[in-house]
Amino acid sequence: MKDKLFKIVLVVLSVLFVASCSKKMPEMPEEKKAYVADYLNDGFKGVDISKDGRLEKSDVDKIAANFNKPYDYNGEEVVNSLDTFFYGESFASPQDITLKNFVANFPSKTLDPEKDKSKIDELKKQNPNALKQTRENAKILKVDKDLVDAVLLKYANISSDDVTNKENVVYSKDDNSYYVMENDEEWAFEPVVCKVNSKEIILEDDIKSELKLIQKGGKFFIRSFELSPNACCE
Repeated sequence: MKDKLFKIVLVVLSVLFVASCSKKMPEMPEEKKAYVADYLNDGFKGVDISKDGRLEKSDVDKIAANFNKPYDYNGEEVVNSLDTFFYGESFASPQDITLKNFVANFPSKTLDPEKDKSKIDELKKQNPNALKQTRENAKILKVDKDLVDAVLLKYANISSDDVTNKENVVYSKDDNSYYVMENDEEWAFEPVVCKVNSKEIILEDDIKSELKLIQKGGKFFIRSFELSPNACCE
């Protein structure tokens, strides 16, 4: 009887553990689902990664075609959902990204300094340092948190709540949005080399920046990104 009860308890705990670890994709309209897409897994379709070693150039080109690819979001050209991860900095895990730089890459609405003054004042009260201008006429952007979470789930299996560096980001519960200053520069990553080993897949660009991927349940996720020291000179 004790053994039976013990097994039941184990099953219940296992179910609770799985439920607590699984993250649900936010509900979104079709245009936002289309934006999230799945550039990473699409890039590896038809590419044989069963053996360790370097992939052929034709396979790397197929993967690279999904990076640094403009996206038309309701008539506006924006950074595609995969490229939101690359903004001139390294991260040991996706939890270590700078959320402000990440969020500022997303489709957004620009706040009007006059029409949205009351909202801007409210945001500045919440976090006085977050919306300081780094250059003249820098814009304040409003970004849908669900869209941010959906992209993080798709490519890193985390949500924005898991990100540790939330400096210079203001979250508004009223409209479930992040507010940030626009980024001062644009960055990109486009692989020219792909190495496969039993533990991970390593993509390198032409200046030796390195993106590491892991595969779980047949899907690819971002593990880390190391920006090349040569990036400052490009």
